[in-house]
Amino acid sequence: MSNAEKIDSLSYWFVGAMWSDNDETGRFVANNIWENGYGDRIVEDVKSIKVGDKIAIKSSLKQKDNLPFNNNGFYVPCMHIKAVGTVVKNHNDGKKLDINWDKSFKQKTWYFTAYRSTIVKVDPDNGPWCKGLIDLSFNDKAQDINSFTNSPLLIERFGEGSHRYQWTKFNEEVADKLLLYKNKRRELLKGVSSFMDKCLGDSSTPLKDISPFTIMGIFNRCIADKNKIDIATKLAKFLEVTEPVPNNFDGAPLLNPESSWNLGSDVNRKPDDIDNLWNVFERGIWLADNSDKNGDEALQFSEAYKKAVDQHDVGLINLSIGLYLTRPWQFVPLDICSQDYIKEKLGMDLELGASKKYCNGDDYSSLTMQFYMKFKGDDFQVHSFPELSHEAYLYGNEKK
Repeated sequence: MSNAEKIDSLSYWFVGAMWSDNDETGRFVANNIWENGYGDRIVEDVKSIKVGDKIAIKSSLKQKDNLPFNNNGFYVPCMHIKAVGTVVKNHNDGKKLDINWDKSFKQKTWYFTAYRSTIVKVDPDNGPWCKGLIDLSFNDKAQDINSFTNSPLLIERFGEGSHRYQWTKFNEEVADKLLLYKNKRRELLKGVSSFMDKCLGDSSTPLKDISPFTIMGIFNRCIADKNKIDIATKLAKFLEVTEPVPNNFDGAPLLNPESSWNLGSDVNRKPDDIDNLWNVFERGIWLADNSDKNGDEALQFSEAYKKAVDQHDVGLINLSIGLYLTRPWQFVPLDICSQDYIKEKLGMDLELGASKKYCNGDDYSSLTMQFYMKFKGDDFQVHSFPELSHEAYLYGNEKK
């Protein structure tokens, strides 16, 4: 085998080093090892790592301040590359690798991608972003920040321009703060009861529990902008949101007040329905903030999605809008206007099942990723989900 063939046959692995709340990086590097701390998880992935493969320890985060470029107030997914080395032995137990760590390596940071899964295989043939991450980590090449900030996918947030869709920053922080109430829903209901409808349809049936998507929808309903701003301001105060309340909601679907609850009445609601909605909300946030869409975490999202989408008064349209409002840059909205625009203007077949109103979690994730890849191309008509939603709304008005 030639040297070129040996290099081409290498695999590049990015792995975590957190065991519970302990960072094991120092121990791994000092002892020339890496260990899987997850019991019987990711065993097959670890077994598949070959002698000679390159490995890097990473930690993932979102960063808003102290960045080496103008992020325009948007959160940036980042990875700290903390150590790099070469695999010298795989113990084939799915647990332990012997590593020749580069003891002279200095920590580096990669921006705009954040792999949160414990183990990720990165292929340099999967585009310049993957190759750039490998070059930064193993070949001491700087990241070309400008090529990212001015790419079609990211320019709306991080490049020079009008920076439309400022409401997305507010929505994302609302979702983050809302998630803290997953297990404190009585406190949440008490906090929001003064500025939202207290009942679901029947005034004799006060709400006893609440869906996160219901909260996300109360300031995204088909009401006057001044009322949206008033509700959003009160919600922000209760949740202690620091992002300014938006004064423009272009690209946010207009929810029907009667159908924006995302939960059935007590008569139609099953015991686990609201828990299921909180679970898909939580898994959706995790998946949206994670650049690796494979593995156990993606499976958990798909399973949570399937349970929620089948519930009374939820369905594909409501659930996709809820996920989109939670993470507008990462999830595709499939309201009627967006569906029509996607099919009639973008020429894409949604393949939503026989009723055209349903798809499972795997299909929804796959569709989201299809768009994400298309957004990177200069020749595609839109380059983000907020832009898609906004253009769909304008297209719908033209058809009236």
